[in-house]
Amino acid sequence: MTIDAIGSIDAFGSIDAIGSIGEMELSPIEFNRSDSVRPSDFEKLIANGLNQLNQDVLQGEVALQKLVTGEAENLHEVMLSLEKSKTAFQFSLQLRNKVLEAYQEMMRMQL
Repeated sequence: MTIDAIGSIDAFGSIDAIGSIGEMELSPIEFNRSDSVRPSDFEKLIANGLNQLNQDVLQGEVALQKLVTGEAENLHEVMLSLEKSKTAFQFSLQLRNKVLEAYQEMMRMQL
């Protein structure tokens, strides 16, 4: 396959020259597995994050139930627990939205 190059653009935006690259063999990019995160590690990271989110939400619900039943002694601790669970949930929701947005952007790319 012969690819004709228009030229290269330097730091100032000017085009050098028109030329030919010649025969090139295209091959997939290989990543060094020691420097990257393995899929199993990524899965563990996501699972741990979701488990922590679930624990935060459950702690908020338990604190709220204790407040309703009169078992809670300190209103401030209940409010802090609820805010922590609310913030963790909002963060995970925004993270999900950003990941979904990035995925959709990649799907719109033309190869």
